[in-house]
Amino acid sequence: MVCRSGTVNEGARFRLVEEGQGVAYRDRWCGEVREELIGRRVRVAGWVHRRRDHGGLIFIDLRDRSGLLQLVIAADKQPDVHTRSQGLRSEYVLSAAGEVVARTPERVNPNLATGAVELLVDQLEVLAAAHTPPFFPEDDLEVEETLRLKYRYIDLRRPRMYRNLLLRHQVVQAVRRYLEEQGFLEVETPILTKSTPEGARDFLVPASG
Repeated sequence: MVCRSGTVNEGARFRLVEEGQGVAYRDRWCGEVREELIGRRVRVAGWVHRRRDHGGLIFIDLRDRSGLLQLVIAADKQPDVHTRSQGLRSEYVLSAAGEVVARTPERVNPNLATGAVELLVDQLEVLAAAHTPPFFPEDDLEVEETLRLKYRYIDLRRPRMYRNLLLRHQVVQAVRRYLEEQGFLEVETPILTKSTPEGARDFLVPASG
């Protein structure tokens, strides 16, 4: 999977192509869904951050690297989707589509960038199920470093870790852009040794005379 940073252009979104048909599993990042999209149909994808079952309504906070978006699944409007959503758990990976609607005043969350809207889901696809993780990817949880390193793929979902990755990406890209503008070529060479996987030979940098 290729990751892109920053604002995503209309023609540069992730695609999941199923055999025999082209299906977009995302055409908006969760954090992009704002009030100007009310009334429009969008598709988002991400991890189940939280799930709340209120009987006829199921609320899901869907998380991707851009933020959170509240999904609403109504039993009276989409009974099949509502039934399937009852088995969802934290860290399941979903693709969901529906209409962006304004939240009722009592449900507006001023602490959330997308807190004025929600997605009324009419299509739902589970892209990957998940076991209960050993810890949840939240910054305010104290987790032992050994456990974080053992489950690195979960640790990297934490907002702080994502910000670190984003900063590193931006610094490296800035350096590369500057050097390219100065006429440099980027050539990958080993640094003393370059280990390669699957038991391949190591390439050694010869010592200068």
